[in-house]
Parts: sequence; C-alpha cells; structure tokens
Amino acid sequence: MTRSLLLDAALAVPAVLPAQDDPLRFYRIAVELYRLGQTSDSLRLARAWRITALRSDGRRLLDDTDGRLAPGVALLMTELGRRDTSAGGPEQFAVAEMLVRGFRGSPDLKAFQERWYAFLASVFTDELNLPGARTLIERGMRVVGESPRLLLRSGLVFEMSTYPHATCPDCRPDDDQAVSRNLTRAAEAYRRITALDPHSAEGHLRLGRMLQLLGDHGGARQELGEVERITTSAELLYLVALFRSDLHQEEGDARAAAAEAERAVSIGPDYQSARIALAHLSDQLGQVDRSRQIVDRLLRLPPAGDPWWDFRQPSLDFDSLEWMRNHIRQ
Repeated sequence: MTRSLLLDAALAVPAVLPAQDDPLRFYRIAVELYRLGQTSDSLRLARAWRITALRSDGRRLLDDTDGRLAPGVALLMTELGRRDTSAGGPEQFAVAEMLVRGFRGSPDLKAFQERWYAFLASVFTDELNLPGARTLIERGMRVVGESPRLLLRSGLVFEMSTYPHATCPDCRPDDDQAVSRNLTRAAEAYRRITALDPHSAEGHLRLGRMLQLLGDHGGARQELGEVERITTSAELLYLVALFRSDLHQEEGDARAAAAEAERAVSIGPDYQSARIALAHLSDQLGQVDRSRQIVDRLLRLPPAGDPWWDFRQPSLDFDSLEWMRNHIRQ
C-alpha cells in the first residue's frame, strides 16, 4: 500500500502540483521509497532524472533542511551507476560525487564521504579498472584526508597492479622493477594504516605479505606476529599460517613449511589452498602416500570459498554500502 501510494504520487505530481511548490519533490519521493526499503521502485524513479537537472539542483539539494536528501540522491545515483556501468554509469557517478564533495557539517557526513569513495573504488577494482580506482582514492583523500579505509583501497590497487592480468599503464607485471615499485607503494599504504590504527589486523597482515614479497622476511614475521596478537579471526589466522608456510618454503625449510601448512588446515579444514600446499610439501619431503591422501581428501571437500582468494582480490566493499544505506534509512 505504501509503495503504490508513493508511486501514484510521483506519477501524478506533474499534473497537479506547480513546480514552485517543491522543486525537489521528485527527489524526495525516490529517497523516501529508498528509506522504506523499496529499492527497485526508488531506482525506477531515479532513472528518469536528467543529469543536467541534477547538476543545476545540486546546491538546493545540499542546502535542504532534510539532511539526508542529498546523501540519498547521491546513493541512488551510485546504485544506478554500478548497475549501468556500460550505459550512464560514469555520468551518474560524477553527479553523485558532485553531491558527496559538497557535504559539510556533521561527522556522519564526513564518514559518508569516506565510505562513498571507498565503495566506489571497490567497484572500479572489481572491474579491474585500477587507474580509475587510484584516481578516486586520491580524490577521496583530498576530501576526507588519509583514513585506514581509503589507505586499504590504495594499497590494494598497487598490490593488484602486480598481478599477471593487470592492464594499467604503469603496472607492467612482467617488469621486475615496476613490480617492486608497486609492492613498495602498497607496503607504504599498509604501513600508514597500522600507524593510524595499530589494531588493524588486516593492515598488519597485508603489510606482512608485501614485506615477504619484497624479501624482508624479518619484517614480514613481525607483522604476522602482530596479527596473531590482536585478532581471533579464524580467516586471518589461517592466512597467517599460510604465509608463514610460504616464508619457510622460500628459505628452504620444507619441514617447517609443512608444519605451518598443517596448522592452516587445522584452522580451515574446508579451505583448499592450505591442503594443496600441504600435499605439495609432503611430496617434497618424500611422503608420497600422505600427499596422495591429502589430494584424495581435497577432491571430496564440499564447494566452499577460501580466504586466500578473498585476500588476493577482495569483493565490493559491501560494508561501506550497507553503512550508507543505513545512514539514509535512519
């Protein structure tokens, strides 16, 4: 009933209400639908907004007494943009950013700005648009300053720039110097996270991994130890054991590497990566029967995710998206 009344109002308003009564009425109705959880209907209305009208209405939206109107419109345009990236996505994102950059006042609005830039950067990295993500993060930091959330996204962009499938202009994953440069930039971003938030387990974990890849095994061990000290997350502790196993293997200690891989298996018995590593190490140690048993067990595992794959290429920052949705719906 609520949905149909609001939609009827939205469709009827042009015929019965002079524009001067409330020039922002179409925005209010769409945002109200969004607040009520009627996302598809709110997006249906928002899709009819003209970009030129939104740009000219920007100041009025930002100055409106309803402090959640402009954030609501920005979020609706963001939701549309990520659904229509092949169509009007760039224009919709640009209008959303125009509003987001104009927020002033409460700490909640600054938090919204930070979350918005982090979320949109994650949309770009998810599409492997690393230059676009990097540009967004830089603009976000100019708006809200350095923050652990944006620094994490910055580090991820540099880290992913070293992957074989990376295609950004300065990635060059086949160039050792370019790879080292991007790993160093990623490590710097993660180190700044740990300076701002010493209890960031993910910051320490990613810094440890970057230091390992850069050949600083002592620094890597120190950061992995910090992760163990500050978190009880099974997923993160699984990765600590996996990375320690990798460290031992790089140093030629297959027995120590196998012990850490076995510890990773005990933490995450349904995860594939640790079992693959343990089977490989068992084979190296001449434990052929054990290696075969591990592979047999691996083939019988139920389909499941693995923290290693989430670590290597994180998904969209849904935490930030949900935070922004809840802010609008309060």
